[in-house]
Amino acid sequence: MVEPEDSRIRAIRLFLAVADGTVSEVDFWPEMDRLFHELDDPIVALAREEAHHYWGNFHARNILLVRTKPKPAFVAQGREMFRTFARALEEHWPEEKVQEAVKHI
Repeated sequence: MVEPEDSRIRAIRLFLAVADGTVSEVDFWPEMDRLFHELDDPIVALAREEAHHYWGNFHARNILLVRTKPKPAFVAQGREMFRTFARALEEHWPEEKVQEAVKHI
């Protein structure tokens, strides 16, 4: 059985890897899905939801359906959000504090 604290540490590492740009989307999703099912944590659930938006930036297409590069501001915003999620898990923030912090990113 996986200990919840081990899963939290893996989640922190995964979120920091997204923030640093050192994890690919292909590697991210299997680990994120495992963590989501292992942990009953609102921060992980929120991070999973936000991950869809973050990775979606890399799949954007224009009106002619030609793939476009992600806007640097959106990528930076997503990376900052994942830094916040990692910090929140590390410091055991309450859900309300996380929600408030995310609103200001």
